[in-house]
Amino acid sequence: MERCYLYEHQNYLYTQPSFFRQGLTDRSKSLWGGWTFKTKNQNIWFSGDSGNGTHFKEIGERLGPFNFGFMENGQYNEKWHQIHMFPEESIQAALEAKVRKVMPVHWAGFALAQHDWTEPADRFQEAASKNNLDVSFPKLGEICSIEDLNNKPWWS
Repeated sequence: MERCYLYEHQNYLYTQPSFFRQGLTDRSKSLWGGWTFKTKNQNIWFSGDSGNGTHFKEIGERLGPFNFGFMENGQYNEKWHQIHMFPEESIQAALEAKVRKVMPVHWAGFALAQHDWTEPADRFQEAASKNNLDVSFPKLGEICSIEDLNNKPWWS
């Protein structure tokens, strides 16, 4: 993990598994990762794209707990399971990383996978509810604070 200080903030970038490519011959030649942003009052985590694994527990132990987490959600498929989590796994990863409130990202964009565009949000919300985890679903393009609790399914 690389650490950098910006004024009174601590930032970490860590690498994680990904098979990212932009062309036919450059698979796995890019560094992929997630990041944290820590201030005196907040500790925020962006999970990045990742498959499920023990690294989430390590992130929580080394850098958590987190007030807020942006969790990868959507564009999943059994064939890509090692690099894109299913919604239930995203919630489990958030719990292992010690996240108090989560917002799913990566779910309402262009379609890479065969699921309906609302399925990731529905499954994420259901899994968060079962695990008593606060969730935020701002409308697309909405400006909000991490303190806001936008937990209504606006897409339904």
